[in-house]
Order: sequence, then C-alpha cells, then structure tokens
Amino acid sequence: MKKWMMLAIFSAIVVSEIQAERILGTPGVISEFGKVEELTKNRKVTLAYRKKTLDKNLTDAVKFTIMKKYPDYAERTKELNAGSISFEQQKGTFNYFIKYKEYYFYYSFAVDPELYVQFPVDDRVYIKSKEIEEDEKTSGAPPSSQPNKPLMDGQKN
Repeated sequence: MKKWMMLAIFSAIVVSEIQAERILGTPGVISEFGKVEELTKNRKVTLAYRKKTLDKNLTDAVKFTIMKKYPDYAERTKELNAGSISFEQQKGTFNYFIKYKEYYFYYSFAVDPELYVQFPVDDRVYIKSKEIEEDEKTSGAPPSSQPNKPLMDGQKN
C-alpha cells in the first residue's frame, strides 16, 4: 500500500513538472533570441555578400520561372549561372529586368534581393522570336505622311 502511495505521489510530481515545462518552456530562449536579433540587425554587410545574394536570387528566379513554364527546363537552364545573365534594376525599386539567352524576364521583389534570399512576388517572361527581330529591322521605315488620328463615327483616315 505504501508503494502505491509513493508511486502516485511520484507520478503527480513528474506530471506537474512536465506541465510546468510545457507552460514555461526552456528558460533563456527569449534572451538568446534577442541577442541573435541584435547581432543580425547590427552586422556589417559586405559587397561580396550583397553580390552573392543578388546573383543567387536572380539565377534561382530565372530557373524557377523556366521550370514553371517549360517541361524541358533542364535543357533550357543547362548553361544558367550568374555570368550568363545580364540584368538592370529599375531605379528606386526592387524591380529587375533580366536577359538570359532569348528570354526576357521582369521580376519584382518584396524586399531588397541583395540582402535577403527570396523568390520574386511578380514575374513575367517573354521570348524574343525571329518574328520580333524581323519587326525590329523593318520598323526603321520612315513614318507615313499622314499622322495617326483616332477614328470617329466610322470614318476612315
């Protein structure tokens, strides 16, 4: 009888410690989190880190976009690396215009892609086809003598 009583008391103590730990958690996590957060906010970001992060974000975005649109993405992205793309950032925004082979991409990032690894929130892709190249060559023709006017009441220019 004493054994059962001792076992019941011991069980009650263990259960109450488990419940207290579940409520209180592990002490010190909040203070450690605060220290890590302060170190992260106050760290010095090097140019090499910024370039590496931007290159990763842009190449991953191009690869992901091609993977979404084309079943033969492995063949299309075989030569994809940071050196095989050219890009330009729209001033004052996190919008990037990228050229890879005959593909043209537009990406809009939520936060600075030089600092945070992320995928774009908006993307567009176009392929420069031979028809577009021909249009570019023929668009150098002189304009017609009549200016373009809106058509009104079914009348023609």
